[in-house]
Amino acid sequence: MRFQRSDFIAVLAVVLVAGIDGLVGYYRAHPNIDVPAENRTRFVNAIAAVDGTRSMSDANFAAAKEIVARRIVPSIGIGDRLTCLAIGPHYGISNVVFGATFEEQPPQLSSQTARRIADALSRLRSNPKEASASEEFREAFPLVQPLFQQLPAAQSYWDNKLSNMKRPPEDGTAIRALIEGVQAGFDTDAGTPAERWIFLITDLLEQPPVGARAAAHSANADALRGVKVVLIYPFESQHDYDSITNAWRAYFGDMEVKIYPFSKVRTQAYVLPPNPLSGFASYHIYTAWDYIRPLLGPELVAFSLLGIFLLSMKLVAARVAQRERATP
Repeated sequence: MRFQRSDFIAVLAVVLVAGIDGLVGYYRAHPNIDVPAENRTRFVNAIAAVDGTRSMSDANFAAAKEIVARRIVPSIGIGDRLTCLAIGPHYGISNVVFGATFEEQPPQLSSQTARRIADALSRLRSNPKEASASEEFREAFPLVQPLFQQLPAAQSYWDNKLSNMKRPPEDGTAIRALIEGVQAGFDTDAGTPAERWIFLITDLLEQPPVGARAAAHSANADALRGVKVVLIYPFESQHDYDSITNAWRAYFGDMEVKIYPFSKVRTQAYVLPPNPLSGFASYHIYTAWDYIRPLLGPELVAFSLLGIFLLSMKLVAARVAQRERATP
């Protein structure tokens, strides 16, 4: 059987279309990954301490709980940890509002997976077209995707715990004692890849009960090295908050400390930037085949019609040639 030029054209068309399908499938399966600019680049281990002692009015106590629920909790996601503590006259296990157990935390990632994802997202934020970072993220993301559906349960549990949080039964405010307890925990956790944050939502009035052990006059800089501290207070005209906040800055020394009044925090979308994976709950990993497969049906129909057309042309040409040979 002798191949004609139309046969080569048909074969070339099939190869060309297959190549185009492959390129289209590959590039559609590897789009640029847009990382929200407001997202953190690292996961966090955060402490949020809420002051419910007598010096806080009922309105300020309710506002403090609302700040945690509306400005911190929504930013906690997969791979993060959040522990909420109640500021009271002493520091102990009874100060924990939620987050003391693994079951009360959001879904966690292994240290290796957390590092891979955080590193890839950080590089993609700088350069969305970096192919190696995109590939790194796509390889790790299947480990993360099933965890998104577990997150609302943890956040709902925290909201319930916050709404039911009561004031401590005894008088006194031992903020520094609580910080000493927190920094001891952070000291043992210093090797993790997570950022460490402390949020103190309090009127900043240190009033330890009579007979309580005296707390240190300055924070342990070694234990809290790298920790980000945020003090959030209800501005009240009867207190000299310039002097109060300056005293707390002196307590924390050279550490990074941010201080906000309630009124400013309420106008902000968050005081803790969103989780590195915020916005990726609906993200899906697609293969080139996922995009090529829908094209095959229409293309097979088109090639079938093309084949029928070419075959018809051959038959017509053969009949014409046969008639020409039969004509004397």
